[in-house]
Amino acid sequence: AKNDSIILMDGDLEVNTNDIPLLIEEFEALKNSKKKAVIGIRWKNIWNLDLSKMMIGNFIINKFFNTMYNTRFRDILCCYKILSKKNLIELDINSYGFSIETEIMAKLVLLNYDVKEVYVEYKPRTVSQGKKLKVINGINIFLMIIKQKLLKVFNLI
Repeated sequence: AKNDSIILMDGDLEVNTNDIPLLIEEFEALKNSKKKAVIGIRWKNIWNLDLSKMMIGNFIINKFFNTMYNTRFRDILCCYKILSKKNLIELDINSYGFSIETEIMAKLVLLNYDVKEVYVEYKPRTVSQGKKLKVINGINIFLMIIKQKLLKVFNLI
């Protein structure tokens, strides 16, 4: 990456690229913070959505994360994030696949980042359109939440 700021997003375009300027604006508004990130929130009211397995799983994962880390995030699994290249390197992300969002969020919290949430437009794909989430991905996400917390407890982060 050539620039100082990095925008992370999934390549399936479930989140709208028209929201990039909003993320940048909110990121720049945190100018007094050296450790900052802006993350997307894919829905304003979870209760207005279909209660699919994926939505229920996402709700449970968010609740578990917030309980473990004493936070109040609304969508830790949203793929839309912006942070500085320097900070992204310092997070030392090691995971891959669907657990990467969880590792990033855990490290942002554990390393005391100033994190701002911003609503973004979201149009979820169906399994027939290529959605690949499986139960095993949810299990790996739970394990990542626990792993990062334990690494911090034992001063390994």
